[in-house]
Amino acid sequence: RVEGKDYKNNYSDMAIAAGRKLRNFYDPIPEEEKPKAKGHVELPEPPDLPAPSKVTISKKPVHELKGHKYNVHCLAYSPDGKRLFSGATDSTIRVWDAETGELIRVLRSHAETVLSLAISPDGKLLASGSRDDTVVIWEWKQLWEKWYGGPLISMSYAPDGSAVAAGNENGNIYIVNADNGELIKNVHRGDQMREVRCLSYDPYKRYLASGSDDDLVHIWNPKGVEVNRMGGH
Repeated sequence: RVEGKDYKNNYSDMAIAAGRKLRNFYDPIPEEEKPKAKGHVELPEPPDLPAPSKVTISKKPVHELKGHKYNVHCLAYSPDGKRLFSGATDSTIRVWDAETGELIRVLRSHAETVLSLAISPDGKLLASGSRDDTVVIWEWKQLWEKWYGGPLISMSYAPDGSAVAAGNENGNIYIVNADNGELIKNVHRGDQMREVRCLSYDPYKRYLASGSDDDLVHIWNPKGVEVNRMGGH
């Protein structure tokens, strides 16, 4: 018997009835009939998000900035995006109008290749590192110049603009006072790390990250102690 009916030897009708009963058993309970758990809160539907804007990348460069005599090694945009700074093998730093491509100024001080550039958070100061082992801070004119051993190939301004981190080819990272160029700390003395290729402060100046030729990312605290290292490259 299925559903209270005796199908006797009518197996076809019995199979259909049995299938109907199973289907009714497994059919999901309608949303409005589902019991609500105690403390259940109905969440509102998320708002419709605007469609992502389309970014059109030109197949041709907007500007070709010509002026350096040899290879360009480093670039830095001002925070407002209006100025672009470039450093090159000709030992100069060129300042460009980012909107028009016009050359604004040529900064000269380094005796050899300019390898790294960094802009202060307020956009008023420019730090440069060179193969001549010096760090120079500029404010449209040279403010100070200090010698540090080894070509300086990476730089990063602290978020508050008070210090500049500079890394060299010998594995050293120097923390320098941005106002006068005095050495605050030599974070690493190069006994294990190789060339320090890149540096970056976290937004709150709690940590400094460095990447080097040992295939690792090193994380340093303000006291110059390595607190973490990440591999995988």
